[in-house]
Order: sequence, then C-alpha cells, then structure tokens
Amino acid sequence: MNSFRYTNAMLTIIALAFSVIALENFIRPTVAQSTQMQPVAICDVISHVCLDVERNIQGSFLNVRVVRQ
Repeated sequence: MNSFRYTNAMLTIIALAFSVIALENFIRPTVAQSTQMQPVAICDVISHVCLDVERNIQGSFLNVRVVRQ
C-alpha cells in the first residue's frame, strides 16, 4: 500500500510541475528567434575550403559558394 501512495504522490508532483510549465508559457510565451543574424563559417580543416553563405536579393534564399583560403 505504501508503494501505491508513493507512486501517486510522485505522479501528482510531476503533473503539477508540467502544469506550472504550461501556465508559465501561456502567460509569458518564450521567443526562440532573434532579430540579429548570426554569421556562420563552415570550413574543412584538411583542405581549408570554406562555404560562404550570403543572402539573396529576395531575402529568403541563400547562395552558397566555395571559397578557398
């Protein structure tokens, strides 16, 4: 009988924790995007070839070209 009570108590605590997380995100939604762009360089260590990524005129496409250093 004690293991049943312990299991119910733990499941209740977990349910309350999930409820707090859900309410917190409902009241104050989190934002995962930034207004600034983060520059990224993808380079090969052996051949020293890097990919140069630049924004297209439309702003929604990216051009990728190989740049040798």
